[in-house]
Amino acid sequence: MINELYLPIPIRRIAYNKGKYFTINEIEAIGSLYPFMSNNEIGKQFGRSASSIKNLSNKYGWIKNNEYLKSKPGCFKKGGKGWNKGIKKYMGANKTSFHTGHVPSNFKKEGTISLRYHLRAGISYKYIKANKKWILLHRYNWVQKYGKIPIGMVIAFKDKNTDNCDVENLMLISRQENLKRNLNREKAIEKMKLLWRKEKLRFNYGLKPITGFGKLLNNNAK
Repeated sequence: MINELYLPIPIRRIAYNKGKYFTINEIEAIGSLYPFMSNNEIGKQFGRSASSIKNLSNKYGWIKNNEYLKSKPGCFKKGGKGWNKGIKKYMGANKTSFHTGHVPSNFKKEGTISLRYHLRAGISYKYIKANKKWILLHRYNWVQKYGKIPIGMVIAFKDKNTDNCDVENLMLISRQENLKRNLNREKAIEKMKLLWRKEKLRFNYGLKPITGFGKLLNNNAK
Protein backbone atom coordinates (compact mmCIF):
# COMPACT_ATOMS: atom_id res chain seq x y z
CA MET A 1 0.00 0.00 0.00
CA ILE A 2 1.40 3.38 -1.02
CA ASN A 3 1.88 5.82 1.82
CA GLU A 4 -0.36 8.85 1.32
CA LEU A 5 2.41 11.11 2.60
CA TYR A 6 4.35 10.53 -0.62
CA LEU A 7 1.47 11.28 -2.99
CA PRO A 8 1.82 14.57 -4.95
CA ILE A 9 -0.23 17.43 -3.54
CA PRO A 10 -2.91 18.52 -6.04
CA ILE A 11 -2.91 22.20 -7.04
CA ARG A 12 -6.34 23.69 -6.36
CA ARG A 13 -7.58 26.61 -8.37
CA ILE A 14 -7.87 29.87 -6.46
CA ALA A 15 -11.18 31.77 -6.54
CA TYR A 16 -11.55 33.63 -9.82
CA ASN A 17 -10.48 37.28 -9.46
CA LYS A 18 -12.40 38.80 -12.34
CA GLY A 19 -11.94 42.53 -12.78
CA LYS A 20 -9.24 42.87 -10.07
CA TYR A 21 -5.93 44.55 -10.80
CA PHE A 22 -2.70 42.57 -10.77
CA THR A 23 -0.39 43.40 -7.87
CA ILE A 24 3.31 44.07 -8.41
CA ASN A 25 4.18 40.73 -6.79
CA GLU A 26 1.72 38.90 -9.06
CA ILE A 27 3.15 40.55 -12.18
CA GLU A 28 6.71 39.59 -11.22
CA ALA A 29 5.69 36.00 -10.44
CA ILE A 30 3.68 35.61 -13.65
CA GLY A 31 6.55 37.09 -15.67
CA SER A 32 8.93 34.46 -14.30
CA LEU A 33 6.50 31.60 -15.10
CA TYR A 34 5.28 32.81 -18.49
CA PRO A 35 8.18 31.59 -20.71
CA PHE A 36 7.76 27.89 -19.86
CA MET A 37 4.13 27.47 -18.73
CA SER A 38 0.82 27.70 -20.58
CA ASN A 39 -1.44 30.69 -19.94
CA ASN A 40 -4.15 28.35 -18.71
CA GLU A 41 -1.88 26.77 -16.07
CA ILE A 42 -0.65 30.16 -14.89
CA GLY A 43 -4.21 31.43 -14.70
CA LYS A 44 -5.27 28.50 -12.51
CA GLN A 45 -2.52 29.22 -10.00
CA PHE A 46 -3.36 32.93 -9.76
CA GLY A 47 -7.13 32.68 -10.09
CA ARG A 48 -7.15 34.48 -13.44
CA SER A 49 -8.35 33.72 -16.95
CA ALA A 50 -5.93 32.64 -19.67
CA SER A 51 -6.86 35.70 -21.73
CA SER A 52 -5.91 38.06 -18.87
CA ILE A 53 -2.48 36.38 -18.71
CA LYS A 54 -2.12 36.84 -22.47
CA ASN A 55 -3.07 40.52 -22.21
CA LEU A 56 -0.48 40.95 -19.48
CA SER A 57 2.18 39.37 -21.69
CA ASN A 58 1.32 41.73 -24.55
CA LYS A 59 1.66 44.69 -22.20
CA TYR A 60 5.09 43.68 -20.83
CA GLY A 61 6.45 41.93 -23.94
CA TRP A 62 6.81 38.44 -22.47
CA ILE A 63 7.37 35.53 -24.89
CA LYS A 64 7.45 31.76 -24.59
CA ASN A 65 10.85 30.06 -24.77
CA ASN A 66 11.83 27.67 -27.56
CA GLU A 67 11.53 24.55 -25.41
CA TYR A 68 7.91 25.33 -24.58
CA LEU A 69 7.04 26.10 -28.20
CA LYS A 70 8.59 22.80 -29.38
CA SER A 71 6.68 20.75 -26.80
CA LYS A 72 3.35 22.50 -27.27
CA PRO A 73 1.15 20.73 -29.86
CA GLY A 74 -0.45 22.84 -32.55
CA CYS A 75 2.30 25.47 -32.79
CA PHE A 76 3.54 26.28 -36.28
CA LYS A 77 7.12 25.19 -36.87
CA LYS A 78 9.55 27.53 -38.58
CA GLY A 79 9.69 26.81 -42.33
CA GLY A 80 6.51 24.74 -42.26
CA LYS A 81 4.12 24.76 -45.21
CA GLY A 82 0.35 25.00 -45.06
CA TRP A 83 -1.70 22.05 -46.30
CA ASN A 84 -3.59 24.30 -48.71
CA LYS A 85 -0.57 26.02 -50.26
CA GLY A 86 -0.96 26.32 -54.04
CA ILE A 87 -4.61 25.17 -53.97
CA LYS A 88 -7.01 27.62 -55.57
CA LYS A 89 -10.75 28.16 -55.04
CA TYR A 90 -12.77 26.92 -52.10
CA MET A 91 -11.61 23.45 -50.97
CA GLY A 92 -14.77 22.40 -49.14
CA ALA A 93 -17.30 23.00 -51.92
CA ASN A 94 -20.15 20.53 -52.18
CA LYS A 95 -23.66 20.30 -53.61
CA THR A 96 -25.13 22.36 -50.73
CA SER A 97 -22.63 25.23 -51.04
CA PHE A 98 -23.66 28.55 -52.55
CA HIS A 99 -22.40 28.99 -56.11
CA THR A 100 -21.41 32.15 -57.93
CA GLY A 101 -24.45 34.23 -58.80
CA HIS A 102 -26.66 32.53 -56.22
CA VAL A 103 -29.74 34.61 -55.27
CA PRO A 104 -31.18 34.05 -51.74
CA SER A 105 -34.83 33.07 -51.49
CA ASN A 106 -35.63 36.18 -49.41
CA PHE A 107 -33.94 38.61 -51.82
CA LYS A 108 -36.00 41.74 -52.56
CA LYS A 109 -35.66 43.69 -55.80
CA GLU A 110 -35.15 47.44 -56.05
CA GLY A 111 -38.44 49.26 -55.55
CA THR A 112 -39.94 46.59 -53.28
CA ILE A 113 -42.22 48.05 -50.58
CA SER A 114 -42.31 46.43 -47.13
CA LEU A 115 -44.62 47.15 -44.18
CA ARG A 116 -42.85 47.08 -40.81
CA TYR A 117 -44.29 47.48 -37.33
CA HIS A 118 -42.38 49.65 -34.83
CA LEU A 119 -43.02 48.07 -31.43
CA ARG A 120 -41.81 51.05 -29.37
CA ALA A 121 -43.95 53.59 -31.20
CA GLY A 122 -46.83 51.19 -31.76
CA ILE A 123 -47.10 52.31 -35.40
CA SER A 124 -46.46 50.59 -38.73
CA TYR A 125 -44.42 52.30 -41.47
CA LYS A 126 -43.82 51.50 -45.11
CA TYR A 127 -40.26 51.03 -46.40
CA ILE A 128 -38.92 50.94 -49.94
CA LYS A 129 -35.72 49.34 -51.16
CA ALA A 130 -33.67 51.94 -53.04
CA ASN A 131 -29.94 51.86 -53.82
CA LYS A 132 -29.65 48.53 -51.92
CA LYS A 133 -30.99 50.17 -48.72
CA TRP A 134 -34.37 50.18 -46.95
CA ILE A 135 -35.72 53.74 -46.65
CA LEU A 136 -38.96 55.04 -45.14
CA LEU A 137 -41.37 55.38 -48.04
CA HIS A 138 -42.81 58.75 -47.02
CA ARG A 139 -39.32 60.27 -46.72
CA TYR A 140 -38.30 58.70 -50.04
CA ASN A 141 -41.35 60.13 -51.83
CA TRP A 142 -40.74 63.60 -50.40
CA VAL A 143 -37.05 63.61 -51.44
CA GLN A 144 -37.94 62.46 -54.95
CA LYS A 145 -40.24 65.46 -55.46
CA TYR A 146 -38.82 68.26 -53.27
CA GLY A 147 -35.22 67.27 -52.65
CA LYS A 148 -33.19 66.85 -49.46
CA ILE A 149 -34.94 67.18 -46.09
CA PRO A 150 -33.44 70.09 -44.05
CA ILE A 151 -31.78 69.32 -40.70
CA GLY A 152 -34.22 69.62 -37.80
CA MET A 153 -37.26 69.05 -40.00
CA VAL A 154 -39.45 65.94 -40.30
CA ILE A 155 -42.01 64.63 -42.75
CA ALA A 156 -45.45 64.30 -41.14
CA PHE A 157 -48.72 62.81 -42.38
CA LYS A 158 -51.57 65.30 -42.79
CA ASP A 159 -54.26 62.71 -41.98
CA LYS A 160 -51.97 60.93 -39.43
CA ASN A 161 -52.32 57.73 -41.44
CA THR A 162 -48.80 56.28 -41.81
CA ASP A 163 -49.96 53.94 -44.58
CA ASN A 164 -50.84 56.89 -46.83
CA CYS A 165 -47.43 57.90 -48.21
CA ASP A 166 -48.68 59.97 -51.17
CA VAL A 167 -46.83 63.28 -51.49
CA GLU A 168 -50.15 65.17 -51.25
CA ASN A 169 -50.61 63.71 -47.75
CA LEU A 170 -47.13 64.75 -46.56
CA MET A 171 -45.92 68.01 -45.05
CA LEU A 172 -42.58 69.37 -43.84
CA ILE A 173 -42.62 70.58 -40.21
CA SER A 174 -40.11 71.14 -37.40
CA ARG A 175 -39.55 68.61 -34.63
CA GLN A 176 -41.17 70.98 -32.10
CA GLU A 177 -44.29 71.29 -34.24
CA ASN A 178 -44.39 67.51 -34.67
CA LEU A 179 -44.13 67.03 -30.89
CA LYS A 180 -47.06 69.40 -30.25
CA ARG A 181 -49.05 67.77 -33.01
CA ASN A 182 -48.61 64.27 -31.58
CA LEU A 183 -49.14 65.32 -27.95
CA ASN A 184 -51.82 63.26 -26.26
CA ARG A 185 -53.00 65.40 -23.32
CA GLU A 186 -55.12 62.69 -21.71
CA LYS A 187 -52.24 60.22 -21.84
CA ALA A 188 -49.83 62.84 -20.46
CA ILE A 189 -52.18 63.63 -17.53
CA GLU A 190 -52.50 59.92 -16.62
CA LYS A 191 -48.73 59.56 -16.76
CA MET A 192 -48.24 62.56 -14.45
CA LYS A 193 -50.79 61.14 -11.97
CA LEU A 194 -48.93 57.80 -11.95
CA LEU A 195 -45.59 59.53 -11.32
CA TRP A 196 -47.15 61.54 -8.48
CA ARG A 197 -48.47 58.36 -6.80
CA LYS A 198 -45.06 56.68 -7.14
CA GLU A 199 -43.25 59.66 -5.64
CA LYS A 200 -45.76 59.86 -2.79
CA LEU A 201 -45.05 56.22 -1.93
CA ARG A 202 -41.30 56.84 -2.09
CA PHE A 203 -41.73 59.85 0.19
CA ASN A 204 -43.81 57.86 2.71
CA TYR A 205 -41.14 55.13 2.87
CA GLY A 206 -38.26 57.61 3.10
CA LEU A 207 -36.80 56.80 -0.33
CA LYS A 208 -34.84 59.26 -2.47
CA PRO A 209 -36.97 61.14 -5.06
CA ILE A 210 -36.37 60.41 -8.73
CA THR A 211 -38.49 63.15 -10.35
CA GLY A 212 -39.42 66.76 -9.77
CA PHE A 213 -42.64 65.66 -8.03
CA GLY A 214 -40.64 63.91 -5.33
CA LYS A 215 -38.34 66.92 -4.82
CA LEU A 216 -41.41 69.11 -4.47
CA LEU A 217 -42.81 66.81 -1.77
CA ASN A 218 -39.52 66.90 0.14
CA ASN A 219 -39.29 70.70 -0.05
CA ASN A 220 -42.87 71.12 1.22
CA ALA A 221 -42.20 68.73 4.12
CA LYS A 222 -39.24 70.79 5.38
